[in-house]
Amino acid sequence: MPVAAIHASAAPVPKSALSRTMALRSAFEVAGRLFFALAIALTPISTASVSLQATPLIVAMRTGEVSAVTPFRYSRLVFAMLIGKAVFGERPDAQTFLGAAISVACGLGILVERQRIS
Repeated sequence: MPVAAIHASAAPVPKSALSRTMALRSAFEVAGRLFFALAIALTPISTASVSLQATPLIVAMRTGEVSAVTPFRYSRLVFAMLIGKAVFGERPDAQTFLGAAISVACGLGILVERQRIS
């Protein structure tokens, strides 16, 4: 019997391996591995970003008067909302604006009070 005849009559892959469930599991397995590889690849960028953001703030908090530096920390709210809109298409709701306004008002109040005292 020729070799080609043996392979033609035998199924190359079991029927259970071709089921929809197995295909879905395989797709998720591949996607999971790709996302894991992406996370590993982006780790240095994320670490650099955190370092670049945190270092000036830490230096300012160590060297400056805390009550003078703290109001500037609230500027991160504005940048976070802008980046959220630009990158993710998010639209802040009224509660977000209210919370941001309260935080900024408190920071500005501290700054004004400090200026008034000194």
